[in-house]
This record gives sequence, structure tokens and C-alpha cells, in this order.
Amino acid sequence: MGEVFARPEYHWVPRRHPLQWLGHWLHTLLAWLNRMDETHHTVFQLLLWVAIVVLLSILVHFGYLAWRIYRSTVQPGRPAPVAPGLQLEDAGAHLRRAEELARSGRFAEALAHRFTAVILQLDRARALQFHPSKTPAEYAGEAALDAAGRATLIELWLALLLAVAVSVAVFAGVRSPKPTPENELPSTFLAGPGGSKALYDVLVRLGQPVERRRTALFNLTRDAPHRPGLLVLIGPSLQLQPAELEEVVRYLRDGGAVLAAGNAGGITDCLGWQSKQSRKQDEVDSMAVVSPVSQLDLRLPPATRYLAPRETGPEDSAPRWRAIGQLRKEGGCPALAALGQEVLLVAGPPFPHAGRPIIVRLRYRGGGQAVLAAEPEYFRNRSWRDSDVPLVVTPLLLPPASPARRGRVSWDEYHHGYGREGSISGAVLGWLARSPGGWAILQVVAVALVGLAAAAVRFGPALTVIERRRRSPLEHLEALAAGLEGAAGVETAVGLIVSGLRRRLSRGGYAPSGDPRQWLLALELATPTPCGRAAVRRLQQIITHPGGPERVLAAAQAVEDVWEELHPRMTRAVS
Repeated sequence: MGEVFARPEYHWVPRRHPLQWLGHWLHTLLAWLNRMDETHHTVFQLLLWVAIVVLLSILVHFGYLAWRIYRSTVQPGRPAPVAPGLQLEDAGAHLRRAEELARSGRFAEALAHRFTAVILQLDRARALQFHPSKTPAEYAGEAALDAAGRATLIELWLALLLAVAVSVAVFAGVRSPKPTPENELPSTFLAGPGGSKALYDVLVRLGQPVERRRTALFNLTRDAPHRPGLLVLIGPSLQLQPAELEEVVRYLRDGGAVLAAGNAGGITDCLGWQSKQSRKQDEVDSMAVVSPVSQLDLRLPPATRYLAPRETGPEDSAPRWRAIGQLRKEGGCPALAALGQEVLLVAGPPFPHAGRPIIVRLRYRGGGQAVLAAEPEYFRNRSWRDSDVPLVVTPLLLPPASPARRGRVSWDEYHHGYGREGSISGAVLGWLARSPGGWAILQVVAVALVGLAAAAVRFGPALTVIERRRRSPLEHLEALAAGLEGAAGVETAVGLIVSGLRRRLSRGGYAPSGDPRQWLLALELATPTPCGRAAVRRLQQIITHPGGPERVLAAAQAVEDVWEELHPRMTRAVS
């Protein structure tokens, strides 16, 4: 117990929130308005309509200001004409030019004009000095604020630091433990004074298997792998459905164990008992609690509820009460007679209800047992920390040693509102897996995937790819000849073709000066093969005889033939 309540989550020390005064002021204002509505309804209605008119005026004024700001900052979407001579020191002209370039997709040039416009605006503000030869790095190093600008910057920094300090204070206030409400649910998820998380943690510390059940009790007896050894229901806020009550009764008949506190969603009434409030002169009153079976002087908190057998009708109204019993049976509460009962806690004197049971253990045929507690307060964190309640309640939270009760201690959280929330994807997947339409869709998708996989596989031998190779120098020469022929430079093209062949065959790698006709005569004598000599004579004829554009292609082909004949055995160049 000491280790559990030593955790920070069980330190219920309320801390003042930084904005708590604002909430208090708001609640005070609302309370004042409610009192005015009750006492002076006409004045309240008049004030309400005045507030509505003021609110509408503020909204209209805000919209007008927003429209003015929009009209003053946003230019109409029309392309601005670009002057032939753009003035270098005109920021507006650079902005218009940048907008036009951006619209045409030339973003790099638009960014340059935008940068120039910003520099000119800073130059106008005397933050730097514009010069066309300066680089962006020089502008960045030169930019500075004057005395007024530095003072404004300091004010901005101070305002920023103040905002950061306020944000940190608000964040710390939000992270600080908030005052927990006294009427919170006795749930094992809540560590506040009214929660029941300490009970769960104590059982975990004792090594007892426990679980939080977040599903309904419709399959309590049919789900054998998750059958609990002890089902605990502590003052649930939601009533159990008739089918759930039938499952609980069936669970008790099969030897199960149940601990129900308060009305327990209808279980207490179903088992023939009621949890009643202790009243004195129409006011809720507390009563002392004692243990009739323990000799220890226990320090137990007072109780405000006690257990009483369910009321039955008098003899003359037997048909009416039989009808009520039949309705209860049809509502999911079948008859279950207890073989015996044991009172564990009773109300002590001197209260008029002295001796009334507070906690009762009922035993049923088949080994089942149910512990009914009238007061859910005994299962809250504050009672366990400030009294001797754990000495009485802890044994009740441990399932009795029996083969029929093997399992975990299952805490019902579903009827506290902590049911499992499904997602849209989970619901869709569940529908696909459970419904016939979903199965059909899954089969169609599977067939489509198989067809796609089959279509993606390529059968047969590998296809040959297009051979890509670099063009030879002669191919480049032929392409150049075709280009020069199309450019109507026939003589120039023929001269360049012959000059290129002369340079390639020369010893120094450059074309020597001189008449190409004499060089071709010498090349004809030096060519060893008849085909090569014929190609050289053809080239001589192309140079000496005039003709049309077809001479360029003929010269290129002749040079190619000469090169092919001389390339395997390079001869010395003839100069």
C-alpha cells in the first residue's frame, strides 16, 4: 500500500492554475447573468440583444478592415507591360518584371528581379546602399538598423521573451495536477481520490493476475479463454442489458464469483437485494460501520448506503407482484436462490438502522458466490489511503481457490464508458472478413492481383535491344557535309573536307598551307591500292570541276574511301 500511494499520481495536492482567476471571473459573470435572468427577465433580454448588436458591429467592422487590407496589399491579376528600358533604381518596375517572369515559368530570373527590388526598398529605408556591382554577401554584411530601428528591435525581443515566459507559465500550469472532482467514477483508469486505480495497482503488486474488461458481458460464459476468476463491478454508470444480466446469472450458476458495489448496473437488484440511502428527516446521513466477524478495532469510514432485501408485495397484491417478477424475469434477471449468506460489515449503533448489512456474501448451488457491497465509497482511492478499508476489501478482491474460478480478476470498465472504440479501417476490414459481399470483393481483388502478376512476367527469350554506339569520325564528317550542303556553302564545305583529310594524314596533326591540288596529286602516287587511287582521283575531279550541292556529299564519300584504304597502314604524309 505504501509503495502504491507513494507514486506521484496519488499526490492529490491541488495547485493554482495561472489562469484560474479568468475561469473564476467567467463563472461569476455567468452566475450574475443567471440571477439577472431570474429576477429581471426584461432587463436581461434587453442586455442580450444589445450584446448581439455589438457583436455583429464588431464582426462587420472586422470584415471591413480585412477588405481594406486586402485591397491595399493585393494587386489585381492583370499582366503589367514591361517597358523596353527597365530603370535600374525603380523597385516597382523590378517587382512587375519579376511577376511577369514568374508567370511565364522563368523563376530564376524572377527571383533575381525580386531580390533587386528588396535591395532598392532597403536602400530607400537607409538600411544599406545600392550599387550594381555589389554581391548579395556584401549586402548582407552591410545591412544594419539605425538607432530607432535598434530600439524597435529591442522592444520586439522583450515582447518575445515576455510571450515565451507567459507560455511557459501556462504550460506549467496545464501540466500541474488539477483538482480532481469528488464525484468521479470508481474506475481503475482514474488515480484521483474518487477513482479505483489504487485497488488495481495493489493487486498487481501482490502478484494477482488482473485485467480491465472493456467489452460487454454478452459472452461472459461462452468465451472460455477469457473467463474471469472474479468479475468486479464497482458502481458502473451504465445499466447492464438484459442479456448481460442473464450471462452474469449463468456465470454464477457455473461456479463463478462476482463482486458488485452499489447497484452494479442492476446486478444487486437481480440477486434479490437493494442498495438504499441512509436518510434522516429527508436528508442523507452517515452511519458508523463495524465488522461482526473481525475482532480488530478497524478504522472504517462511515457509510451512507446499506443493503436491504428486495421489497415484495403483501398477500392481497400477490398477482401484481407476480406480474412484476415475471417482467423482471423477461428483462434478463432469472431467479437465482442463494443457499446461504454471510454478513461481513454492518451499520453500527446508535443509528436507527444499526445492524443493517453493508457488505454481504451470497453462496449459490454449484460453488458460485457473489459479494454485494452497498457503499461504492469503500472501493475508492481515498478510502484505501485514509482508513483500514484495505484490510476488509482486499480479501474480497482475491478469487477463492477453486478449479471453477481459475482466471484473472476482471474489472468491468465497459459500463464506466471505457469501451473499446473501433476505427473506420478496422470496421471496413471486419466487414470484408465477415460479410459475403466483403468476401466477394476480396476474391475479385485477389484475381486482379494474380492477373497483374501474370501479365507482368515476360515469357520467351530476351529481346534484343537497340545497339547504341558512338559515331565514327567519318560519320561525323558525313553529317557535317550534309549540314554544310544544306547551308549553301558548297565550296567552303568541300575545302573543309579536303583540309580535314590533309590534317589527319599529316605528320604534325595540322593542315599545312599550300595548294590542295598538288597535295592530292602526291597522295594519288602514295596510295598503294587501286581503290584508294580511284577515290583520290574522284576527289581531284570534285575540286577542279564546278557543280551543285551534290559535290559536298560526293567529297565526303571520297574522303571516307581514301581514309578506309589508308587507315590500316598509315603512310607518311606527303607535303
